[in-house]
Amino acid sequence: MFHCLAACCADTLVGSAGSDRNERAWLRAYRALEHGVARRRCRRQQDLRHFAGAIQEFAQTLVVLQDKRHAADYAPDATFAESDVIQVIARAEDAISDFSAVGISDRRAFAVHVLFDHNR
Repeated sequence: MFHCLAACCADTLVGSAGSDRNERAWLRAYRALEHGVARRRCRRQQDLRHFAGAIQEFAQTLVVLQDKRHAADYAPDATFAESDVIQVIARAEDAISDFSAVGISDRRAFAVHVLFDHNR
């Protein structure tokens, strides 16, 4: 999901594949997304209410799955049932599919939300 969001940031701000985009600028926009910042911005319910439901669901799912990834990577005693893993993968696929169906202007606004500091 993180890479989907990073690609969304780059595609909506610089241009998607096949467009007349600058590849170096696209890569910089893609790499600009930071895990911790994205997580904090996706958790801010008061900011998310302005976005489409599919974007809100994407943001919530990203946070939940990032927690699960951290448990898998850093908790030596973490175990996962195969059925739970299959369910989590399906949730991620659904969230990505629904997010990708949202109009580009809304996805661009969300890209700005997760990339740029709101306090400046």
